Amino acid sequence: MGLMHKIGVLCLTCVLLLGGCKKDYEETLSTVTLQRSYRNPITQKIEDAGGENGEVTGQAMVEGTVFDEALLEHTSKGNYYLTFRMGLIDFSSKYIVQYYDGKKFVDATAFVASKGKNDKGTTYAICCKVPKEDTVLRVSMFVEPMGRDVIFFLKPEKIVGGNHTDFIPQYVSDGAKCDIEVKDFGTSEKTSVGSSAVVSENKGLILSTDRNVQASSSSSHVHYIVGGVLFVFVLFVVLIHGKGKCCDDDEEDEEE
Repeated sequence: MGLMHKIGVLCLTCVLLLGGCKKDYEETLSTVTLQRSYRNPITQKIEDAGGENGEVTGQAMVEGTVFDEALLEHTSKGNYYLTFRMGLIDFSSKYIVQYYDGKKFVDATAFVASKGKNDKGTTYAICCKVPKEDTVLRVSMFVEPMGRDVIFFLKPEKIVGGNHTDFIPQYVSDGAKCDIEVKDFGTSEKTSVGSSAVVSENKGLILSTDRNVQASSSSSHVHYIVGGVLFVFVLFVVLIHGKGKCCDDDEEDEEE
């Protein structure tokens, strides 16, 4: 095998190895219309203590608490983050956000991205990580005037490409565009969920601003650096090997 052929094969190997370490997705921002529901949209059951008799009041409370517009971020690593806004913050606490993983509701990674105010008081923009764009969320909060937890659900109903909200993206550049067509998810089919008991001991969402927003970018740079070092090392070994072989051939010629 010739020297140049060896170099070509090893270069191709490096490229394939580097490609296997890094898989990028297009960063996108989308505007989501939320279906705010007192009733579980998957099982069609009411999980709140108000029960069937309290559905009208409960549905009105949910729609009065959660705004219907949200922002969906899709990062270069394939992760989804949904930001939605809640009111009644001055009269509630112990917020717990869960997402449906296909079998049950599990605790989501969530934080308060920003605070605001409207004519009804303080509002929170809550950002949470979700597994896919049409994930159903289960939200519970302790309402102080009622003296108990209230449970309701959020489900993406429609998605439009681009950020047409006043939310500030947390993980994707605000300049990212998404030219997807409008997506209507409609109503989910009934599915058995099983227990969705809250196991979190948190007394509310952690107000953290220490988010590694540059993580995906830094990770990409590391892959490129490692790949470059590997390529240089392999090329060096091949050249030394080729030079050594040439010297051996010259010595054999001299002996003859």
